[in-house]
Amino acid sequence: MAIDRDVQMENVKGWWNTENILAWDKHYDSSDQHVAYYVNSRQQKVINHVQKFNLPQGSRVLELGCGAGHTAAKLCELGYKVSGLDVSEKLLVCAKQRCKNVVSEDLFDFRCGNLDERLPYEDESFDVVIAVGVLQYVYDINFCLTEARRVLKKGGRILLAQRNCSGMGLAFNSFREFIRSGVYFICYEENELFPAFKSILCDSRLGIIFGRFRNTSFFNLPFMTKGITKKSYTLKKRLYSYMRLRKVLKNALFQMVSCDGAYYCISEKVNNFTLNRNVDGFFNKITKVSFLGFLCCLAKTAIVCAQKKD
Repeated sequence: MAIDRDVQMENVKGWWNTENILAWDKHYDSSDQHVAYYVNSRQQKVINHVQKFNLPQGSRVLELGCGAGHTAAKLCELGYKVSGLDVSEKLLVCAKQRCKNVVSEDLFDFRCGNLDERLPYEDESFDVVIAVGVLQYVYDINFCLTEARRVLKKGGRILLAQRNCSGMGLAFNSFREFIRSGVYFICYEENELFPAFKSILCDSRLGIIFGRFRNTSFFNLPFMTKGITKKSYTLKKRLYSYMRLRKVLKNALFQMVSCDGAYYCISEKVNNFTLNRNVDGFFNKITKVSFLGFLCCLAKTAIVCAQKKD
């Protein structure tokens, strides 16, 4: 089902301002080991990359989709002046308080806004733009990245970190997710599917064949619909991989600099956490070897860095 720009923007805003959205403020301290390890390892990789830019104290960093300010606060502590933009007014309250706890208020600035709209900043005003786990909600990615390019200074860097639809961990949680990952790859799906046979067959490009059976009794049996969750807001969440991130950055006239990965996991089942940490440590070591760097495409998070060139 197609969703136009205004509907997507309105639903994204509605979803990120629901009463229970403050649960996202607790993810970095989650009791779910996989969630906590995932978001913290992703954040640390992003911060490490920013530090490698060797920017002077007081350099300006813009975080698109800053959420509750976990990454912004870390960047503030490192001496950067941080601006954050997010659609969630509730999470922005958390972000402001989190940064206020570590630095003076003149070192950070948070604003409410949608990434599908013109960014409320002057041209060439930032040294770095980062976006961590947010681009899946953007309707027009080319417009968003073109705006990011506009507000970047000449030679400025953009750093994107997105859930990787080609990550090895997505394929081994269940048989349904294994099939879904295969369809993502073979059909080059643009949007996320529910891990349910009905969604995999009807909502993907395979819907050309199977869509006609969507309302039949068989396609609505429990084993066909298992994995579909009912939500108050209808959102299209775009899928990204290393190659897709490279492509959208190239289309927005950025020059690629480097790529990396965060959290190399086999499965997100509870009893596999120790195994995942060992696997993650192993891949973090071998991907530092130049000819094995391509293995970063197996990580749960794809991280790419690019530069604004004239």
